Amino acid sequence: MFWAVLADIATIITIVTLPYLFISYRKRSPRFSYEFFGSSRQPFVRDNLEFCRLNFEGVIRNESLDPNSIVAIYYVLWTDKKKKGTYSFGGSPVSITESGQEGNLPLSFQPRQARKVSIVFELPLTGSHDKKLVEAVKPLPTDIPGIQPGETIYVAKYTYELAFKDILGNLFDQDGILRNQTGIDLRWTLENTFAQLKVGHPWPFIKHFTRITVTDFVFAIRRLVRKLGL
Repeated sequence: MFWAVLADIATIITIVTLPYLFISYRKRSPRFSYEFFGSSRQPFVRDNLEFCRLNFEGVIRNESLDPNSIVAIYYVLWTDKKKKGTYSFGGSPVSITESGQEGNLPLSFQPRQARKVSIVFELPLTGSHDKKLVEAVKPLPTDIPGIQPGETIYVAKYTYELAFKDILGNLFDQDGILRNQTGIDLRWTLENTFAQLKVGHPWPFIKHFTRITVTDFVFAIRRLVRKLGL
């Protein structure tokens, strides 16, 4: 009788504490997010080569209850809202400024710490696919207040964002969502198989695409396990 009651008490305690353990794990899981304040682009020429200076202003937040460090910051242009592939990804900031002081990677963060920073990249445009991306424009909808009838105003077609890699190798987009860098890299190199596919050799494409599918599946399981706190 005693042992049966004790087992029941242990079961109740486990059920009661599980939600707390789950919430505690979620709060301690690594996560960085970015609050965007503004950005700018400035084309320039250096040594007869074209560049574009990307400047980002905002706040980086460590949303975890544990300390963490950012070891890499990337500029990224996602192909769509699913953020599995990119048109452009990479770079290393030429400057990171905080409160007027120059900083360097890695950036260390205490639990729940926020740091307001200015991050600058210099994108090479000469001979780069980024040249077309940076120069691409689109017309604003004509129903926007302030636009006169018959007037056409053009704005940048693509918006560069930021991505962050922490000391554990986790890649976060600027919304703090974990992203699959292996899948990003594989999608980027999928184009290398097109030449053989066009001449009747589909195996390299099939093999590469299978690798993408597998890594997406494994990453989805990893992210589910992370959400469940297991």
